[in-house]
Amino acid sequence: MRRFAACMVVLLLSACASAPPQPLPSLTAVPASFEMSGRIAVRQGQRSDIAKLRWTRQRGADLWVISSPLGNEVARIEAGLAGATLAQAGGATIAAADFASLTERILGVPLDPGEMAAWTRRSARARSTWPSASPRPAAIRRCASWSTNTARSRSDRVQLPGPDYPAPAKLNLFLHVVGRRRDGYHLLQSAFTLIDRCDVLRFRTRNDGAITRVNDVPGVASAEDLSVRAARLLQEASGTAQGVDIEIDKRIPVGGGLGGGSSDAATALLALNALWKTGFEREALAEIGAGLGADVPFFIFGRSAWAEGIGDRLKPLDLPPRWYAVLVPPVGVPTQAAYTAPELTRNTEALKMEDFSAQPSEFRLFGKALGFHNDLEPVVTARYPAVREHLEWLTRHGEARMTGSGCCVFAGFDSREAAQGVIDALPATMKGFVAQGLTQHPLLESGAVP
Repeated sequence: MRRFAACMVVLLLSACASAPPQPLPSLTAVPASFEMSGRIAVRQGQRSDIAKLRWTRQRGADLWVISSPLGNEVARIEAGLAGATLAQAGGATIAAADFASLTERILGVPLDPGEMAAWTRRSARARSTWPSASPRPAAIRRCASWSTNTARSRSDRVQLPGPDYPAPAKLNLFLHVVGRRRDGYHLLQSAFTLIDRCDVLRFRTRNDGAITRVNDVPGVASAEDLSVRAARLLQEASGTAQGVDIEIDKRIPVGGGLGGGSSDAATALLALNALWKTGFEREALAEIGAGLGADVPFFIFGRSAWAEGIGDRLKPLDLPPRWYAVLVPPVGVPTQAAYTAPELTRNTEALKMEDFSAQPSEFRLFGKALGFHNDLEPVVTARYPAVREHLEWLTRHGEARMTGSGCCVFAGFDSREAAQGVIDALPATMKGFVAQGLTQHPLLESGAVP
């Protein structure tokens, strides 16, 4: 439960009541019986996490069950007339006089159940006659840093119950094109890092063999969706008669060079291999995914890596902790157009992983002293003025580079505060976000997939 201590903001994405709620005489009064479920965003120092919350009230007794995004229970808080207790999964039980005292001791802020109930129901747009003009509880207002508008817009699209399967984005710390094969594939060298900007996928298995994406994803037709195509390839390779409904909560910019489509495909292969019980090892899944794109094997590999070949020859790479300011120009760069450009350099001298790893951390981020760069960057910036403008602006604040085939550009920093400061300084015409580098794919780190 320690990772949940410090600051908590409830962003309830769905809610239901066992009986229609009655008007509240005050924020500290709630119906005698109800149930709510949704997600919470929790922040501890420089780390942010998403968790699930189920809150049940029966005859004046409250039960909060907090789970990981994949549904594994982390802790539960029970409160009633006799007091309150916190039971941690595999840990000790902590008692307190009341609910608010316990949340203040464990979470860092006192949370009144009545105030929380009223605010979360309004945030979830639940159909009720609860007061709509009442402010958020003061304790929550003091530490709020997550947007309820974002949460509400996503909740409108949620169709499948979960659990949530994350698909993280990636950054290319450098990208060299060192040759080209006869089949047209380019030979590359790159250093990949995962970041905590994630799409979220949900799956519902079915017995009729059909594979369907149940929601719209702007800019990605269902027939072209790599997660759908990955599911079909796995179905064909395994011979399973099962099908699946797929929902994608798209948070990674499309066409940004962050690998969102490839990551979705990798998460689909990892998750469905477990859900369908097809029994493939990760190496086999990487072979299946390689036909969808050169980045898919990296996401299945699931950790920072040195990449060679067409991006499929991977070695573990240790990288220093980093926070990244990532800018998103308002253009989409087709990968094929960047790689087929006649002016693209295709004969960069191959370098050694040892040369990259031996550098101090500031050079391992970019390694310009040894000539590490992105061969696609001059091609894309010449053709897309918006990418050039974003890169030039970011260069004034840090060592900036384009990732992949663009359009996104990024710079690395030693702290979240430094990266956030850059994003806060963005002109009104530019957009971006802060992301933390990950050492391992969240699905593998949690043990949710083999």
